[in-house]
Amino acid sequence: EFTGCPAFSSAFGSIPRACRLTGVYTQDVTLTNEITWVLDGLVRIGDDNANSATITIEPGTVLIGAGQTADYIYVSPGSKISANGTAAAPIVLTSPQDGFDAEFDDPQPGDVGGVVLSGNAPSNACPTAPFNCFSEFDQTQRFGGDDPNDSSGQISYFQVRYAGIEFQPNAEVNSFTFQGVGSGTTAHHLQAFRGQDDGVEFFGGTVNVSYMVVTEGGDDAVDWDLGYSGNLQYGLVIHGEGFGEDYGIEGASNPDSFDALPRATPTLANYTFLGNGNGDSGILFKDGSGGRIFNTIVSGFPTGCIEWDDAPATYDAAGTPAAPNTDVSAFNGVIIDCPTPFVDDSAAPFAVGDFFNSAAFDNNEDTDPLLDGYMPLSNSPALMGGVQIIDNQFFDTTTYRGGFDGRSDWTA
Repeated sequence: EFTGCPAFSSAFGSIPRACRLTGVYTQDVTLTNEITWVLDGLVRIGDDNANSATITIEPGTVLIGAGQTADYIYVSPGSKISANGTAAAPIVLTSPQDGFDAEFDDPQPGDVGGVVLSGNAPSNACPTAPFNCFSEFDQTQRFGGDDPNDSSGQISYFQVRYAGIEFQPNAEVNSFTFQGVGSGTTAHHLQAFRGQDDGVEFFGGTVNVSYMVVTEGGDDAVDWDLGYSGNLQYGLVIHGEGFGEDYGIEGASNPDSFDALPRATPTLANYTFLGNGNGDSGILFKDGSGGRIFNTIVSGFPTGCIEWDDAPATYDAAGTPAAPNTDVSAFNGVIIDCPTPFVDDSAAPFAVGDFFNSAAFDNNEDTDPLLDGYMPLSNSPALMGGVQIIDNQFFDTTTYRGGFDGRSDWTA
Protein backbone atom coordinates (compact mmCIF):
# COMPACT_ATOMS: atom_id res chain seq x y z
CA GLU A 1 0.00 0.00 0.00
CA PHE A 2 1.26 3.45 -0.93
CA THR A 3 1.48 5.67 2.14
CA GLY A 4 3.61 8.51 0.80
CA CYS A 5 7.08 9.30 -0.49
CA PRO A 6 10.03 8.46 1.79
CA ALA A 7 12.22 11.23 3.16
CA PHE A 8 14.91 10.83 0.47
CA SER A 9 12.38 11.65 -2.29
CA SER A 10 9.49 14.01 -3.02
CA ALA A 11 6.04 13.80 -4.62
CA PHE A 12 6.00 14.22 -8.40
CA GLY A 13 3.28 15.77 -10.53
CA SER A 14 -0.03 14.17 -11.30
CA ILE A 15 1.15 10.58 -11.71
CA PRO A 16 -0.36 8.47 -8.91
CA ARG A 17 2.05 7.03 -6.34
CA ALA A 18 5.03 8.78 -7.99
CA CYS A 19 8.12 9.89 -6.05
CA ARG A 20 10.96 12.00 -7.42
CA LEU A 21 14.68 11.23 -7.16
CA THR A 22 17.38 13.74 -8.06
CA GLY A 23 20.95 14.65 -7.17
CA VAL A 24 23.52 12.71 -5.17
CA TYR A 25 22.69 10.02 -2.61
CA THR A 26 25.41 9.18 -0.10
CA GLN A 27 23.18 6.98 2.05
CA ASP A 28 21.62 3.63 1.20
CA VAL A 29 18.23 3.93 -0.47
CA THR A 30 15.61 1.29 -1.27
CA LEU A 31 13.14 1.74 -4.12
CA THR A 32 10.02 -0.26 -3.25
CA ASN A 33 7.60 -1.53 -5.86
CA GLU A 34 4.40 0.22 -4.74
CA ILE A 35 5.91 3.51 -5.94
CA THR A 36 6.62 4.75 -9.47
CA TRP A 37 10.09 6.30 -9.13
CA VAL A 38 10.83 9.36 -11.26
CA LEU A 39 14.44 10.11 -12.18
CA ASP A 40 14.79 13.88 -12.47
CA GLY A 41 18.15 14.55 -14.07
CA LEU A 42 21.25 12.80 -12.74
CA VAL A 43 20.61 10.41 -9.86
CA ARG A 44 24.07 9.56 -8.56
CA ILE A 45 24.77 6.94 -5.94
CA GLY A 46 27.82 7.80 -3.83
CA ASP A 47 30.89 9.86 -4.57
CA ASP A 48 34.05 8.59 -6.23
CA ASN A 49 35.19 5.86 -3.81
CA ALA A 50 33.89 8.03 -0.96
CA ASN A 51 30.59 8.34 0.88
CA SER A 52 29.69 5.04 -0.73
CA ALA A 53 26.10 3.84 -0.83
CA THR A 54 23.89 1.10 -2.25
CA ILE A 55 20.70 1.58 -4.25
CA THR A 56 18.37 -1.39 -3.78
CA ILE A 57 15.49 -1.82 -6.22
CA GLU A 58 12.75 -4.33 -5.47
CA PRO A 59 11.44 -6.80 -8.07
CA GLY A 60 8.51 -5.39 -10.02
CA THR A 61 9.58 -1.78 -9.53
CA VAL A 62 8.97 0.75 -12.32
CA LEU A 63 11.16 3.81 -12.86
CA ILE A 64 10.54 6.57 -15.38
CA GLY A 65 12.22 9.77 -16.46
CA ALA A 66 10.93 13.19 -15.57
CA GLY A 67 10.87 14.12 -19.23
CA GLN A 68 14.21 15.93 -19.49
CA THR A 69 15.86 12.98 -21.34
CA ALA A 70 19.07 13.39 -19.28
CA ASP A 71 17.39 11.39 -16.51
CA TYR A 72 19.64 8.50 -15.51
CA ILE A 73 21.08 6.44 -12.67
CA TYR A 74 24.84 6.67 -12.11
CA VAL A 75 26.46 4.31 -9.59
CA SER A 76 29.88 5.69 -8.63
CA PRO A 77 33.05 3.65 -8.11
CA GLY A 78 32.92 2.11 -4.65
CA SER A 79 29.12 2.21 -4.53
CA LYS A 80 26.73 -0.55 -5.53
CA ILE A 81 23.42 -1.42 -7.09
CA SER A 82 21.24 -4.27 -5.83
CA ALA A 83 18.54 -4.59 -8.47
CA ASN A 84 17.42 -8.18 -8.74
CA GLY A 85 14.13 -8.52 -10.54
CA THR A 86 12.56 -11.84 -11.44
CA ALA A 87 11.20 -13.37 -14.64
CA ALA A 88 7.66 -12.66 -13.40
CA ALA A 89 8.47 -9.26 -11.90
CA PRO A 90 11.25 -7.54 -13.81
CA ILE A 91 12.49 -4.08 -12.91
CA VAL A 92 11.63 -1.60 -15.66
CA LEU A 93 13.11 1.81 -16.49
CA THR A 94 11.08 3.45 -19.21
CA SER A 95 9.71 6.57 -20.85
CA PRO A 96 7.24 8.76 -18.93
CA GLN A 97 5.01 8.31 -21.98
CA ASP A 98 4.96 4.53 -21.70
CA GLY A 99 1.36 4.21 -20.55
CA PHE A 100 1.31 6.54 -17.54
CA ASP A 101 -0.89 9.27 -18.99
CA ALA A 102 -3.54 8.72 -21.67
CA GLU A 103 -2.91 12.21 -23.09
CA PHE A 104 0.81 11.51 -23.53
CA ASP A 105 1.19 7.96 -24.74
CA ASP A 106 3.77 8.02 -27.53
CA PRO A 107 7.10 6.71 -26.14
CA GLN A 108 10.14 7.33 -28.31
CA PRO A 109 13.83 6.34 -28.20
CA GLY A 110 15.72 8.84 -26.06
CA ASP A 111 12.86 9.61 -23.70
CA VAL A 112 14.95 8.57 -20.68
CA GLY A 113 18.65 8.15 -19.93
CA GLY A 114 19.66 4.70 -18.75
CA VAL A 115 21.70 2.87 -16.13
CA VAL A 116 25.43 3.60 -15.67
CA LEU A 117 27.64 1.49 -13.42
CA SER A 118 31.20 2.67 -12.74
CA GLY A 119 33.90 0.72 -10.97
CA ASN A 120 37.57 0.23 -10.18
CA ALA A 121 38.53 -2.39 -12.78
CA PRO A 122 41.28 -1.82 -15.39
CA SER A 123 40.98 0.30 -18.52
CA ASN A 124 43.67 0.87 -21.15
CA ALA A 125 42.87 4.59 -21.19
CA CYS A 126 44.12 4.93 -17.59
CA PRO A 127 46.17 1.80 -16.78
CA THR A 128 48.11 3.34 -13.88
CA ALA A 129 47.34 5.49 -10.84
CA PRO A 130 45.57 7.85 -10.41
CA PHE A 131 43.38 5.93 -12.94
CA ASN A 132 41.83 9.04 -14.39
CA CYS A 133 39.38 7.73 -16.93
CA PHE A 134 36.34 9.94 -17.34
CA SER A 135 32.87 9.30 -18.67
CA GLU A 136 32.59 10.44 -22.27
CA PHE A 137 29.24 12.06 -21.46
CA ASP A 138 30.40 13.82 -18.25
CA GLN A 139 34.07 14.66 -17.82
CA THR A 140 33.59 15.12 -14.06
CA GLN A 141 32.69 11.44 -13.51
CA ARG A 142 35.84 9.28 -13.06
CA PHE A 143 36.17 5.50 -13.29
CA GLY A 144 38.84 2.81 -13.56
CA GLY A 145 41.44 1.20 -11.34
CA ASP A 146 43.54 -1.92 -10.87
CA ASP A 147 41.05 -4.38 -9.36
CA PRO A 148 39.69 -6.76 -12.02
CA ASN A 149 37.53 -8.44 -9.34
CA ASP A 150 35.85 -5.23 -8.20
CA SER A 151 32.11 -5.41 -7.53
CA SER A 152 29.49 -2.83 -8.43
CA GLY A 153 26.72 -5.05 -7.03
CA GLN A 154 24.02 -7.07 -8.79
CA ILE A 155 21.64 -6.28 -11.63
CA SER A 156 19.29 -8.85 -13.15
CA TYR A 157 15.89 -9.16 -14.85
CA PHE A 158 16.08 -5.46 -15.67
CA GLN A 159 14.51 -3.85 -18.77
CA VAL A 160 15.48 -0.41 -20.05
CA ARG A 161 13.03 0.93 -22.64
CA TYR A 162 13.18 4.05 -24.87
CA ALA A 163 16.51 5.14 -23.42
CA GLY A 164 19.71 6.80 -24.61
CA ILE A 165 21.08 10.33 -24.40
CA GLU A 166 23.42 11.85 -26.96
CA PHE A 167 24.92 14.86 -25.23
CA GLN A 168 27.06 15.40 -28.33
CA PRO A 169 28.53 13.12 -31.03
CA ASN A 170 30.34 10.15 -29.42
CA ALA A 171 29.26 11.24 -25.95
CA GLU A 172 26.25 9.18 -24.98
CA VAL A 173 24.51 7.43 -22.13
CA ASN A 174 23.38 4.03 -23.38
CA SER A 175 20.58 1.81 -22.14
CA PHE A 176 23.22 -0.02 -20.06
CA THR A 177 26.69 1.49 -19.61
CA PHE A 178 29.48 -0.35 -17.74
CA GLN A 179 32.58 1.75 -17.02
CA GLY A 180 35.53 -0.02 -15.42
CA VAL A 181 33.14 -2.54 -13.89
CA GLY A 182 34.78 -5.63 -12.41
CA SER A 183 34.03 -9.33 -12.54
CA GLY A 184 32.77 -9.29 -8.95
CA THR A 185 29.60 -7.71 -10.34
CA THR A 186 26.64 -9.98 -11.11
CA ALA A 187 24.74 -9.09 -14.31
CA HIS A 188 22.24 -11.27 -16.13
CA HIS A 189 18.87 -11.19 -17.90
CA LEU A 190 19.06 -7.61 -19.19
CA GLN A 191 16.99 -6.15 -22.02
CA ALA A 192 17.42 -2.91 -23.94
CA PHE A 193 14.35 -2.03 -26.01
CA ARG A 194 14.26 0.77 -28.61
CA GLY A 195 17.17 2.69 -27.15
CA GLN A 196 18.41 5.74 -29.02
CA ASP A 197 22.02 4.62 -28.65
CA ASP A 198 23.80 1.34 -27.85
CA GLY A 199 22.04 -1.47 -26.05
CA VAL A 200 25.05 -2.12 -23.80
CA GLU A 201 28.50 -0.52 -23.89
CA PHE A 202 31.58 -1.54 -21.94
CA PHE A 203 34.35 0.98 -21.28
CA GLY A 204 37.19 -1.21 -20.04
CA GLY A 205 36.53 -3.52 -17.13
CA THR A 206 36.04 -7.24 -16.75
CA VAL A 207 32.33 -7.62 -15.93
CA ASN A 208 30.61 -10.77 -17.21
CA VAL A 209 27.03 -10.70 -18.53
CA SER A 210 24.74 -13.61 -19.34
CA TYR A 211 21.35 -13.49 -21.07
CA MET A 212 21.25 -10.14 -22.87
CA VAL A 213 18.52 -9.01 -25.28
CA VAL A 214 18.79 -5.91 -27.48
CA THR A 215 15.72 -5.27 -29.61
CA GLU A 216 15.21 -2.48 -32.15
CA GLY A 217 18.13 -0.40 -30.89
CA GLY A 218 19.19 2.93 -32.35
CA ASP A 219 22.91 2.26 -32.73
CA ASP A 220 25.08 -0.76 -31.87
CA ALA A 221 23.67 -3.64 -29.88
CA VAL A 222 26.89 -4.59 -28.07
CA ASP A 223 29.74 -2.06 -27.94
CA TRP A 224 33.09 -2.42 -26.18
CA ASP A 225 36.02 -0.06 -25.84
CA LEU A 226 39.07 0.87 -23.71
CA GLY A 227 40.30 -2.68 -23.16
CA TYR A 228 37.15 -4.52 -22.07
CA SER A 229 37.96 -8.17 -21.42
CA GLY A 230 34.89 -9.74 -19.84
CA ASN A 231 32.75 -12.69 -20.88
CA LEU A 232 29.32 -12.67 -22.54
CA GLN A 233 27.12 -15.74 -22.99
CA TYR A 234 23.55 -16.12 -24.29
CA GLY A 235 22.30 -13.14 -26.22
CA LEU A 236 19.72 -12.08 -28.75
CA VAL A 237 20.00 -9.03 -30.99
CA ILE A 238 17.11 -8.12 -33.31
CA HIS A 239 17.47 -5.01 -35.46
CA GLY A 240 14.30 -3.07 -36.12
CA GLU A 241 13.69 -0.82 -39.09
CA GLY A 242 14.28 2.91 -38.99
CA PHE A 243 15.63 3.27 -35.45
CA GLY A 244 19.18 4.14 -36.54
CA GLU A 245 20.50 0.60 -36.34
CA ASP A 246 24.23 0.11 -36.82
CA TYR A 247 26.47 -2.83 -35.84
CA GLY A 248 25.55 -5.97 -33.95
CA ILE A 249 28.95 -5.73 -32.24
CA GLU A 250 31.17 -2.67 -32.45
CA GLY A 251 34.39 -3.90 -30.89
CA ALA A 252 37.08 -1.29 -30.29
CA SER A 253 40.17 -1.30 -28.08
CA ASN A 254 41.40 2.30 -27.82
CA PRO A 255 40.71 4.94 -30.49
CA ASP A 256 43.80 6.97 -29.52
CA SER A 257 46.29 4.11 -29.18
CA PHE A 258 45.42 0.94 -31.10
CA ASP A 259 47.99 -1.19 -29.24
CA ALA A 260 47.27 0.11 -25.73
CA LEU A 261 47.19 -2.54 -23.01
CA PRO A 262 45.20 -4.27 -21.75
CA ARG A 263 43.88 -4.86 -25.27
CA ALA A 264 40.14 -5.45 -25.66
CA THR A 265 39.83 -9.25 -25.85
CA PRO A 266 36.36 -10.23 -24.60
CA THR A 267 34.95 -13.72 -25.17
CA LEU A 268 31.38 -14.01 -26.46
CA ALA A 269 29.36 -17.18 -26.96
CA ASN A 270 25.85 -18.28 -27.90
CA TYR A 271 24.55 -15.05 -29.37
CA THR A 272 22.07 -14.73 -32.22
CA PHE A 273 22.50 -11.51 -34.23
CA LEU A 274 19.68 -10.76 -36.68
CA GLY A 275 20.14 -7.69 -38.85
CA ASN A 276 16.92 -8.24 -40.80
CA GLY A 277 18.46 -6.31 -43.71
CA ASN A 278 19.03 -3.22 -41.55
CA GLY A 279 22.06 -1.54 -40.03
CA ASP A 280 25.67 -2.07 -41.01
CA SER A 281 27.80 -5.15 -40.32
CA GLY A 282 27.10 -7.90 -37.83
CA ILE A 283 30.49 -7.92 -36.09
CA LEU A 284 33.04 -5.10 -36.39
CA PHE A 285 36.53 -5.20 -34.88
CA LYS A 286 38.44 -1.92 -35.07
CA ASP A 287 41.01 0.23 -33.21
CA GLY A 288 43.16 -2.85 -32.57
CA SER A 289 40.40 -4.79 -30.82
CA GLY A 290 40.33 -8.53 -30.53
CA GLY A 291 37.40 -10.72 -29.66
CA ARG A 292 36.85 -14.45 -29.30
CA ILE A 293 33.52 -15.45 -30.81
CA PHE A 294 32.09 -18.91 -30.13
CA ASN A 295 28.87 -20.71 -31.08
CA THR A 296 27.20 -17.63 -32.56
CA ILE A 297 24.85 -16.85 -35.48
CA VAL A 298 25.23 -13.66 -37.54
CA SER A 299 22.54 -13.19 -40.19
CA GLY A 300 20.92 -10.55 -42.35
CA PHE A 301 23.33 -7.62 -42.07
CA PRO A 302 23.48 -5.60 -45.32
CA THR A 303 27.14 -4.49 -45.27
CA GLY A 304 28.66 -7.75 -44.12
CA CYS A 305 28.62 -10.39 -41.42
CA ILE A 306 32.19 -9.77 -40.18
CA GLU A 307 34.18 -6.57 -40.77
CA TRP A 308 37.68 -5.63 -39.62
CA ASP A 309 38.99 -2.06 -39.79
CA ASP A 310 42.18 -0.21 -38.85
CA ALA A 311 44.89 -2.30 -40.45
CA PRO A 312 47.50 -3.16 -39.55
CA ALA A 313 46.76 -2.99 -35.78
CA THR A 314 43.56 -5.04 -35.70
CA TYR A 315 45.02 -7.65 -38.06
CA ASP A 316 48.49 -7.80 -36.48
CA ALA A 317 47.04 -8.41 -33.02
CA ALA A 318 45.08 -11.38 -34.38
CA GLY A 319 48.11 -13.13 -35.86
CA THR A 320 47.62 -14.70 -39.31
CA PRO A 321 45.22 -17.24 -40.81
CA ALA A 322 48.01 -19.83 -40.63
CA ALA A 323 48.95 -18.95 -37.05
CA PRO A 324 46.13 -17.05 -35.31
CA ASN A 325 46.73 -15.52 -31.89
CA THR A 326 43.73 -17.22 -30.33
CA ASP A 327 44.20 -15.37 -27.03
CA VAL A 328 43.20 -12.21 -28.91
CA SER A 329 40.89 -13.14 -31.80
CA ALA A 330 39.15 -16.38 -32.69
CA PHE A 331 36.02 -17.75 -34.39
CA ASN A 332 34.73 -21.18 -33.45
CA GLY A 333 31.29 -22.61 -34.11
CA VAL A 334 30.12 -19.47 -35.94
CA ILE A 335 27.39 -19.47 -38.61
CA ILE A 336 27.27 -16.45 -40.91
CA ASP A 337 24.55 -15.67 -43.46
CA CYS A 338 24.84 -12.25 -45.11
CA PRO A 339 24.83 -11.09 -48.77
CA THR A 340 28.48 -10.07 -48.26
CA PRO A 341 30.17 -12.39 -45.77
CA PHE A 342 33.33 -10.37 -45.02
CA VAL A 343 34.52 -6.75 -45.25
CA ASP A 344 38.23 -5.89 -45.07
CA ASP A 345 40.19 -2.73 -44.46
CA SER A 346 41.75 -1.41 -47.68
CA ALA A 347 45.23 -1.96 -46.19
CA ALA A 348 44.51 -5.45 -44.85
CA PRO A 349 47.58 -7.75 -44.82
CA PHE A 350 45.27 -10.77 -45.21
CA ALA A 351 41.56 -11.40 -45.75
CA VAL A 352 39.34 -11.72 -42.69
CA GLY A 353 37.54 -14.49 -44.58
CA ASP A 354 40.80 -16.47 -44.63
CA PHE A 355 41.15 -15.90 -40.89
CA PHE A 356 37.55 -17.06 -40.27
CA ASN A 357 38.24 -20.20 -42.31
CA SER A 358 41.59 -20.93 -40.65
CA ALA A 359 42.36 -24.59 -40.02
CA ALA A 360 42.98 -23.59 -36.39
CA PHE A 361 39.24 -23.04 -35.90
CA ASP A 362 36.36 -25.50 -35.80
CA ASN A 363 32.81 -25.60 -37.17
CA ASN A 364 32.58 -22.20 -38.85
CA GLU A 365 30.08 -22.08 -41.72
CA ASP A 366 28.63 -19.69 -44.27
CA THR A 367 25.12 -21.10 -44.52
CA ASP A 368 21.45 -20.43 -43.83
CA PRO A 369 20.91 -21.09 -40.09
CA LEU A 370 17.27 -22.04 -40.79
CA LEU A 371 15.52 -20.05 -38.09
CA ASP A 372 11.86 -19.50 -37.27
CA GLY A 373 12.18 -15.95 -36.00
CA TYR A 374 15.14 -16.42 -33.71
CA MET A 375 14.51 -20.07 -32.80
CA PRO A 376 16.25 -22.79 -34.84
CA LEU A 377 14.03 -25.11 -36.85
CA SER A 378 14.27 -28.86 -36.32
CA ASN A 379 16.58 -29.18 -39.34
CA SER A 380 18.75 -26.17 -38.46
CA PRO A 381 22.53 -26.63 -38.64
CA ALA A 382 22.67 -24.49 -35.48
CA LEU A 383 21.37 -27.39 -33.38
CA MET A 384 24.77 -29.05 -33.60
CA GLY A 385 28.40 -28.08 -33.95
CA GLY A 386 28.87 -26.19 -30.68
CA VAL A 387 32.54 -25.83 -29.70
CA GLN A 388 33.62 -26.09 -26.07
CA ILE A 389 35.47 -23.13 -24.57
CA ILE A 390 38.12 -25.04 -22.66
CA ASP A 391 40.13 -22.16 -21.19
CA ASN A 392 37.36 -20.18 -19.48
CA GLN A 393 35.33 -21.47 -16.55
CA PHE A 394 32.61 -18.82 -16.89
CA PHE A 395 30.97 -20.49 -19.88
CA ASP A 396 28.44 -23.29 -20.01
CA THR A 397 29.27 -25.98 -22.57
CA THR A 398 26.67 -26.15 -25.34
CA THR A 399 26.33 -28.48 -28.29
CA TYR A 400 24.30 -25.92 -30.26
CA ARG A 401 25.22 -22.62 -31.91
CA GLY A 402 23.41 -19.35 -31.41
CA GLY A 403 21.43 -18.30 -28.37
CA PHE A 404 18.83 -21.07 -28.36
CA ASP A 405 18.70 -24.86 -28.25
CA GLY A 406 15.44 -25.12 -30.24
CA ARG A 407 13.41 -26.20 -27.20
CA SER A 408 13.42 -23.49 -24.53
CA ASP A 409 13.07 -19.74 -24.98
CA TRP A 410 14.88 -18.07 -22.11
CA THR A 411 13.70 -14.61 -23.28
CA ALA A 412 10.30 -15.45 -21.72
